[in-house]
Amino acid sequence: MRRYGIAPWVHSGSAWIWHEEEVPEDLSIRQAWVWVFAPDGRVVVYLDEKHGIGLPGGTLEDFEHRAPTAAAVREVHEETQIRISDPLYLGYVLDHRPGDPPVARVRLAATIDAIGPSAPDPATGTVHRRLLVPPQLIAELCGWGAGAGRQTQAALEAARRLGVTPARAGDEVTEIPADGTGVLPAGPGR
Repeated sequence: MRRYGIAPWVHSGSAWIWHEEEVPEDLSIRQAWVWVFAPDGRVVVYLDEKHGIGLPGGTLEDFEHRAPTAAAVREVHEETQIRISDPLYLGYVLDHRPGDPPVARVRLAATIDAIGPSAPDPATGTVHRRLLVPPQLIAELCGWGAGAGRQTQAALEAARRLGVTPARAGDEVTEIPADGTGVLPAGPGR
């Protein structure tokens, strides 16, 4: 965490409860975040302007009504300049903060199709640093707490379905170079 200036992040509010079934029709979908697996089995995260770490993805726009996959593909590219396609649905966390209506925060898994050079996120103007992290560290780094074990397990199983062997917990955390090279094998369109 010190090497990359990652600030500890602690989830506040009510516990997020993991569900692997589809989001019920009467529950609003607020966000879609993606476990984006690199070929070496590590997961892409980004470092925001406050040095908080998170999975790429974000809020659904009005035109993406109840289409978390479309929002995820768009948001991952905007935040990290990484292209993904056909993410797998993992489930959702139910976020029900006191005084607010409950919402679903969908989780998906995908592999990297292409990586571009770092560029500003159109929503914030921030150029996010992109890191590769062993998947077993994601919940801790994102401050999700002990309740995220089932989500992590679903992501590890999805990686295998996507043809990726998940990295080990002790594997190194590294930064994706600003030019986007060194993560994907060299070849056409890479």
